[in-house]
Amino acid sequence: MEIFELYDLTIWVDERINSEKHGNLLNHYQNFIRALENSRGGGHSFQDARESLEDVLETISFSNLTNDQTEFLIRYNMLGSLGQKAIKTIDKILMENRLDIAGVIIKVQQMRTHLEEGENKLNAIRHGLADYIPNDYNGIQYEEGVLTRLNFCEKASINNIVDFKKAAENWHIIGRGLAEISDAKPQDIKVIGASRGSIIFDLLLNYETAISFSVIISTVLKNTKTFYEIKKISAKIHSINFDNKKKIAILKQLAEGEEDEKKKITEQTVAKVTKQLKIANDKMSSLTKAVELISDFLEKGGHIDFVLPPQEDDEEENEDSAVRQELSNFRKQVQETRVLIEDIKRIIHTPVESSDASDKQSDDDEEQN
Repeated sequence: MEIFELYDLTIWVDERINSEKHGNLLNHYQNFIRALENSRGGGHSFQDARESLEDVLETISFSNLTNDQTEFLIRYNMLGSLGQKAIKTIDKILMENRLDIAGVIIKVQQMRTHLEEGENKLNAIRHGLADYIPNDYNGIQYEEGVLTRLNFCEKASINNIVDFKKAAENWHIIGRGLAEISDAKPQDIKVIGASRGSIIFDLLLNYETAISFSVIISTVLKNTKTFYEIKKISAKIHSINFDNKKKIAILKQLAEGEEDEKKKITEQTVAKVTKQLKIANDKMSSLTKAVELISDFLEKGGHIDFVLPPQEDDEEENEDSAVRQELSNFRKQVQETRVLIEDIKRIIHTPVESSDASDKQSDDDEEQN
């Protein structure tokens, strides 16, 4: 994460916890806790305080944060106390502890504590960075459009000039395809930044291209569950010792299954995107190539994230209602994509359990050898 990106996160958190616009979130948490305590003694219901807190939480969206900023909130145990995640957590706590108000109070207090402790840490960071931030700094400014961050990590990483050349060729094809289906030009996709480490490129896309890109990614992710399950089983088979011929035959079948799923992912994504975005037949070839390469990038562990600029209420009021609705839908699409990515990560990192039969087969094969 860059220094200005970290500084912007500290401002973002401060505005959402302490500003009047967001209703001073810590106070709303405290009011809810007091209402819960009063309800134990036969006092008033806590529902009004709960609704008031959830109304404030409802206003907090993460769509204008980068993935690195969101990860920072996770590291500081703050994400679960903000936005829709917090509302779902509170609803779950109340559902699971209907007869234990004391237990509810402890858990809600813990959410507030995480938020307060995280805010204190970020405040310290902001004060520490103050000497390095220009006095007239007013947040990272982008031209009209959507910041789109490409993270070349894991098997999609760029380690040498050959990898770089291949990645550039693939993303040229992807960019050309995205531009074509969005009635734009490839050069409309701007490269506005690059970072070291796992190599990261920041692109600036117009809204039409970004929406097309987001629809493709979310559709690909929705269709990948079976593919990743097969990959997990294949990795498990690799780690089990049993008859080599049987092992080779099983792995071959699984590899064929992976290839079949890849084809299905492309076909299903192209079909849905074509219908949803009303893409003409003469653009199908470019769309198909873009989908294949985007799918391959995600499969290898590459990460794609969209960051929408914050919109002030007065600007939203002056926008055309159709445009405002489109941007609202896009923000929801970005949130959905992030949830899908987390679901895929869970699938990948949940181990495949060995069955007794598999273990017995391994033992029998070892005895025969």
